[in-house]
Amino acid sequence: MLCKQNLEIITESDLIILNKFVSTPLILFNCENIAYINDNCSLLFGCNNSNIQEPIKTKQFFMDDKFIDGIGKILESGENFKLTDTYIITVNLKKTFIKLDYKIVLYKSNKYILAHLFDITEKLNVQSKLMKFSIVRNLMLDVSQSIIKTEDISQIYQLILNNAIRALEKAKIGTIFIKKDDIFKVVAHAGFSEEILGFQLNIQDAFLYRATDGKMDTIKNIGDLLTFNSYYPIKTTLGEEYIKSSLTAPININNSIYGMINIDSVEVNAFDDDDIQYMAFMKNCIEIAISNFLLYEERIYLANHDSLTKLYNRFYIEEKFEKCKDDALRNNVTFYLVIFDIDNLKDINDKYGHSEGDLAILKIVDELKKITNKNDILARVGGDEFLGIFYDENKDFILNKIESSLRDINNKIKVNNLPISCSFSFGISTFGKDGNTFKELFKIADYRMYLLKKDRIN
Repeated sequence: MLCKQNLEIITESDLIILNKFVSTPLILFNCENIAYINDNCSLLFGCNNSNIQEPIKTKQFFMDDKFIDGIGKILESGENFKLTDTYIITVNLKKTFIKLDYKIVLYKSNKYILAHLFDITEKLNVQSKLMKFSIVRNLMLDVSQSIIKTEDISQIYQLILNNAIRALEKAKIGTIFIKKDDIFKVVAHAGFSEEILGFQLNIQDAFLYRATDGKMDTIKNIGDLLTFNSYYPIKTTLGEEYIKSSLTAPININNSIYGMINIDSVEVNAFDDDDIQYMAFMKNCIEIAISNFLLYEERIYLANHDSLTKLYNRFYIEEKFEKCKDDALRNNVTFYLVIFDIDNLKDINDKYGHSEGDLAILKIVDELKKITNKNDILARVGGDEFLGIFYDENKDFILNKIESSLRDINNKIKVNNLPISCSFSFGISTFGKDGNTFKELFKIADYRMYLLKKDRIN
């Protein structure tokens, strides 16, 4: 039946019929009271049955004030506005999110909302997880993309840790440890005082080792470190002295333990099963990122270094020269280009073999390293030829160091415990005086080295 305002009138008999034939949760309510719920709605609310002897207060289940205000406006205006999704708190205090399909009706001469309720909790949970997973994925993608932009692996470790903390809602603190022999050393941290930088752990004392009975093969959620009888004796920066729970995961590279990442909290039981799943995904991404960085680092090293001596190669030192040049011009400093050439390497190879020739090269390299300072650069640019960039205000001081090394070197090279006669010639050019380009300085230093070698032969 319709009233004058075209509102359907609902009677007690109608409600009995609705209870028999409507399978979805059905509710009749206004801002103050719930007048009726069917059996399925009773199950949704966690009630024993749908037989309501006295009206239930609406706010007993609907606790969203904005939603209640919206119901009030609908009933006052008599217009069917769109209702936003809301939530109810069930009898057992469970928060359940619902969507409503409703209409305005008259019941006992008063306006009510007659609504079908649809439980969308699981749907929202799935959406939330997908959104969270998308965030986690993007954070890990940020780590992967940084590999080709960063030369320092310590920066990669810190980015990994920062992004892992951002990915987990209750995470504020964390560390990354890398295994060195039988010790774990901190390489990245967040939320701890700086004293943690010198902190080291024996493998047996690590959370992960203890939680996995020494296997260190899986992620572990340690809800209460006090009952676990373990914590870092390092104060945090969050107002609490120590962490209280930890989500710890191994970092495996080439099927062996490389390190571990700990995401910590000053709350007990801060992490849940979802966090473990996110950590599992991040662990895989972290291992791939570190592996890729190490491979990339190795390739860069091989591209810039000589395989025998481990010195830089010609490609690298020519590239580095441009930076040295810019620094010298900007800071008004001088540097020198020195070419070294082993005088009789061919004779050593022919007489003793190339393996002994390699030994002679390495001995000479050891001596050349002794005359370089931390800012100097040394490279192998040919089979028996080396190139150095030296910084010093006094050219004579550099010459004296080189000549002193040249005098000593004959006494330090032996094959089968027999001394080998070995020496090197060298030539030096001065940036800004003999030229400003690599080609100019190299040509002059090479010519001066040739003259020295010629004098020795003669």
